[in-house]
Amino acid sequence: MDMNKQLCISSAAVLSLTTLLMCSLVQAKTAVVYFSKFENSVSPTVDSVTQASYHPSSKLGSSAYVANIIAKTNSSDVYPIRVKSPYPDSFEETIERNHSEQNRGTRPELISVPDLTPYDTIYLGFPVWNMRVPQAVVSFLATENLKGKRVIPFCTHDGYGCASAFGSLNRFLPQSQVEKDGFQLSSADLDSAPTRVSAWLKRFVPDAQASSLRKISCTVGGRKLTIELNNTPEAMEFYRQLPLKARMGEFGGREFYGPMPGKINAVSKGQYTFEDGTLTYCPTNDTVAIFYAQSTRPHLSMAVYPMGKVTSDLSVFNELKSYEVFEFTK
Repeated sequence: MDMNKQLCISSAAVLSLTTLLMCSLVQAKTAVVYFSKFENSVSPTVDSVTQASYHPSSKLGSSAYVANIIAKTNSSDVYPIRVKSPYPDSFEETIERNHSEQNRGTRPELISVPDLTPYDTIYLGFPVWNMRVPQAVVSFLATENLKGKRVIPFCTHDGYGCASAFGSLNRFLPQSQVEKDGFQLSSADLDSAPTRVSAWLKRFVPDAQASSLRKISCTVGGRKLTIELNNTPEAMEFYRQLPLKARMGEFGGREFYGPMPGKINAVSKGQYTFEDGTLTYCPTNDTVAIFYAQSTRPHLSMAVYPMGKVTSDLSVFNELKSYEVFEFTK
């Protein structure tokens, strides 16, 4: 069985570190939620885990250790997932219980579930148990409302990779934007975790730097526009697809729109109004648009998802041809 066996030396050390992890920025937009066997054993001892699954200097199991690194890097709040009925100290007995839970679809009762309403992005971590997501995590996903949120998974394992664990998250989170590029780390490679996690996190747009990193450029008709993106899942997906070109046509004296080159999974709430300068995505006809006029008559026939706003002079739109190629770049 591929189970990441995480425990710590003493419960006192765990409680102390967990308290420290939860004392992060109050205004943080990201949260790290993780499950580990360490916080969920009757009386954890280092004898019940392999040395590869334990990080001596941090006194944490592998998943908790990675969660700690992510939280410190992003200044995120941290929430451990804890079951009401702890898992046995014996690793073999834990395997038996896990098999039973997965085969029967049992969802362990949790002690408490955090309120994740204030957060836009959730880093979700867990050990891979029997090639799958632990049922405690399934309980969390069934209880917590993550609709419209970006979920970025990470996992630790004993050498067999994430298997089907990451792919199964879409089934539990149909209305969330689940990041495909999750992080996975073998317990044998814990010493390299800080470097690997840091490199992986650079692939995403850190919320703490959103105001500077999400300003993009758009070149059209020999002119350059400045656009500031919103902090939404749709805007993040658009940002990750840059650079891109879209052939857009003028419509109704109010907008330029055209086919979106790449697919965007719209999970936020759409709207039928707009403001001048708004960059939008419409999933109904898979188009990207920039509205530049007539915000006094903003009612639309199809829902659009605002992704940002042009902050430069909008008068250039009156000088463009009926069809133009818009080139969006970081």
